[in-house]
Amino acid sequence: MSFKEFDLSDYIHALEDFKSNQAEEVIRHWGSVENFDMFIQKIKDDESEVAKLAIKQFGSVEKYTEAMKYNRQ
Repeated sequence: MSFKEFDLSDYIHALEDFKSNQAEEVIRHWGSVENFDMFIQKIKDDESEVAKLAIKQFGSVEKYTEAMKYNRQ
């Protein structure tokens, strides 16, 4: 697999967008924006492992990101 396949920048951007546009939902599900920020940081810290799991479960990081966007609506 190429490095591009392990790039979660679109996924992380979608999480940041969700946080900016749906702060009440973030707080409702995560308890606070700070907790959500810690989750995002954990994703960044473990990017290659998260990407491997995303690819295993969804076939690609892109499909994983799209599923997350769909499920947060």
